[in-house]
Amino acid sequence: GAPFATERTMAAARDFLEEIVLVPDADAVRELLWVLQNGRVLLEPAASCTVAAALARKDSFKPGDRVALVLCGSNVALEDIESWRQQFGL
Repeated sequence: GAPFATERTMAAARDFLEEIVLVPDADAVRELLWVLQNGRVLLEPAASCTVAAALARKDSFKPGDRVALVLCGSNVALEDIESWRQQFGL
């Protein structure tokens, strides 16, 4: 990933985002594993963190709400996944 955000990126975030949700790395990896096992889609933690963030805010969704998550990226090796599983005890 990028080591920092550009001014343009930060300006867009301020203009268009309602909230930024921080999730622990372990949660991102946990959801990466869940999506892989249940959806057969391999994600990067940068993408699976959107699932973790949505789950962290699930109580704010009302029945009938539609929630869209962008799940992209597969620049990850199976060895990385195993390493993260061990690192976070998953």
